[in-house]
Amino acid sequence: MIKNKKKYLIKYVLPISVLLLIIDLSFSTIVGKNTLHLLLCFYIIVLHRQSKLSKLILVGLILSLESFVYYDTTIPFLSYIIPLSLIYIRTKRTFQKTAILPYLFLLLYMLIGQLLVEPYILTIAPVKGYTFEQICANLLMLVIFLKFWPKGSLGSRL
Repeated sequence: MIKNKKKYLIKYVLPISVLLLIIDLSFSTIVGKNTLHLLLCFYIIVLHRQSKLSKLILVGLILSLESFVYYDTTIPFLSYIIPLSLIYIRTKRTFQKTAILPYLFLLLYMLIGQLLVEPYILTIAPVKGYTFEQICANLLMLVIFLKFWPKGSLGSRL
């Protein structure tokens, strides 16, 4: 069973995470600003659709690698992603059928990252138009991901 779990992580979750990391880094290099967070959207999908901790940890590690590339540190990112993930898991267990939960927590991740962590810990001045643009772009990507991602247990590889 453990051998199949490792094979599954290496075959599906790791390539998708690395591909989304490359797309995020490429997009921010081309555009010149860090607007699109596809890997964060994927993390929220894994958080929403699965209860397997190994998948969540793998995507979280790659997400912290992305944070390290952008900010040269992972500690501020991990200081808010881990508590919010635990709150999300607890909330998901309490409210079984909530479709708005992924969108709400993406909004929380973005607002905490842009309005608390970046200005006060990383000393990056927030730009309101940029924050709004970033929230809208990532909410749109999450809508697209959740709409076209397989929902069933037979068709879904996550």
